[in-house]
Amino acid sequence: MMSSSANKNIQKSPYSCCLVCGQPTSCLHYDIASCFGCKSSFRRIIISRKRLFCSNKFISNLAHVARCQACRFDRCILMGMNPLAVQLPENIDPNEIVVELAQRKTFLLDKFKHELSTLEKVFPPPKEILESRELKSLLQIESKIKKIRETSNFPKALMENYTICELIQSSHNELAYADKHVVSFLANKGASSHGVVVILKKTQNSIQ
Repeated sequence: MMSSSANKNIQKSPYSCCLVCGQPTSCLHYDIASCFGCKSSFRRIIISRKRLFCSNKFISNLAHVARCQACRFDRCILMGMNPLAVQLPENIDPNEIVVELAQRKTFLLDKFKHELSTLEKVFPPPKEILESRELKSLLQIESKIKKIRETSNFPKALMENYTICELIQSSHNELAYADKHVVSFLANKGASSHGVVVILKKTQNSIQ
C-alpha cells in the first residue's frame, strides 16, 4: 500500500490517460501525464545505458508502443518526459543524458514528422507543465553559471564575458564542465591553505 508521504509527491495530471501508451492514469511522472509502467521503463532504459531501436514507422500505434520497449522509450522522449527529473545513480552524468536525448528527439521529430501534428492536437502540453520545465532549466543554467563565476581557473568564457548563448554554443561548452571547475577550485583552495600552514610553521620555528 502506498504511504501518505508518497501520495503527496505524486502530481495530478490534467489528462485521464498516459500520453505514452494510452493506459488510464491520473498522475504526472517526469513532467508528463504517464502511467507507472512507462515511467519505470523510461528510467530503466536510461540507467541501463542500453539503447533499443525498432523499424516501426508509426509512433501513434499505441497497441504496438505498449508491446515494444524501443517505441515506448522513443514516445516517452517525443511526448516530453524530462530526464532531469529522473533520479540517476552517481556514475551517470545527467548532462550527457540530456544531450543524448535531445539529439534522439531531433531524429525522432524528423522520422515521425507526419504524425506529430496530429499528436500535438490531441495531447497539447499544459501551460503549467511547460512553465515548470522552463523554470527547472533556467535554475540549472543559473547554478552552473554561478559555479563558473566562482572558479579560480578563469576560463576563457569568464575572461571574455560570454553570454549564456555563447556559453552553450562554444566548442568547449563551459556550462557542461561547470562541476569540474568547482572540484578544481576546492583542490586549489586546499593547496593554498596547506601552503599557509607550512609558512606559519616555518615562521614559528625561526622565532623559537
